Amino acid sequence: MTSGGETPDTIAASPVDADARLRELESIFAHVERTSGIGYWRHVVSQATPFWSPGMYAMIGKAPGEVTPSGDWLIAQLPFEDRVKVGNTIADVMQNPRPFHYRVRGISPEDGRTHYFDTWGDVETDERGRLKAILGVCKEVTEVVEAEEALKRSEAKYRLLAEQASDMLARHLPDATATYMSPAVTRMLGYRPEELTGRINHDFVHKDDLAAVATIFNPDVAPGSIMTVRARFRHKDGHYIWVETTAHALPGPDGRIAEIVTVSRDIEERQRAEQELQRARGADDVEERVRFEQTRRIRAAQKHVHEREHGRVRGDDVEHEDEATPRGDHVAVRKAGQNAEWP
Repeated sequence: MTSGGETPDTIAASPVDADARLRELESIFAHVERTSGIGYWRHVVSQATPFWSPGMYAMIGKAPGEVTPSGDWLIAQLPFEDRVKVGNTIADVMQNPRPFHYRVRGISPEDGRTHYFDTWGDVETDERGRLKAILGVCKEVTEVVEAEEALKRSEAKYRLLAEQASDMLARHLPDATATYMSPAVTRMLGYRPEELTGRINHDFVHKDDLAAVATIFNPDVAPGSIMTVRARFRHKDGHYIWVETTAHALPGPDGRIAEIVTVSRDIEERQRAEQELQRARGADDVEERVRFEQTRRIRAAQKHVHEREHGRVRGDDVEHEDEATPRGDHVAVRKAGQNAEWP
């Protein structure tokens, strides 16, 4: 307790302490700038010169003191379209104080490469709500923009291939809800892509093939798995066609299945040909069994006649020769096998 009744907590900090605290905060923020790759600026509207942080200087490739901080100088380094965009944004913010964002380009003088920078800004107002200062935090986002553009090009190529492919390409959520259908679905099933998007795949599968299709969307399927199934899908006209579908379970960042991409092909003709082939093979098997049985009976009859002619048939065999060897077989053997050699 002081003589005036004040506690240490109520005593205002000295100017020395305030300066030390400010230097500490500046050091912390400088460290944040270096590790995060950001820079910031602040422009008090009543002052001619804005403040640039060390990270801001580093971002524009200048050392502190090498160039006087100036919004006009900074804007002048931008392509014309971006100069107009930034100028209009700042003018609007000064008239209607609000948070803002813009992205600009800068050309590196070293390699001529285009760099991209995002600025997120806000305003400071006084107690009457009048604009006091504008501040912005800047970060280079060149790698992000280039990755986005590469993804767009890849998606454009993918979409072009999907639209021209005769096979039907589709994307599904793990619960089988379709999120994309290529135009080939119209040729294959008669539906427009938007008619199937957002619907469950199982809605169009023949009831006898539901179990096969369900294996694609089984929660126990390992991420990255590739599966192929055959199933009958219902055409918009009501009839069913055989479709062969190859599915790829794609994992997301967390390692779990994020979506399932399928490629489906109309195999109606192939399925019909295979079924006809199976029927033909079945018919061939029947004919083969008939020929085998006929050959076995003829050989048995030949042997019986051969043994009887050489006196090797027992009496009971003779008495029952009509039962052992039908009359028709005797006649056939005598006509077709008289000159046959017996081993």
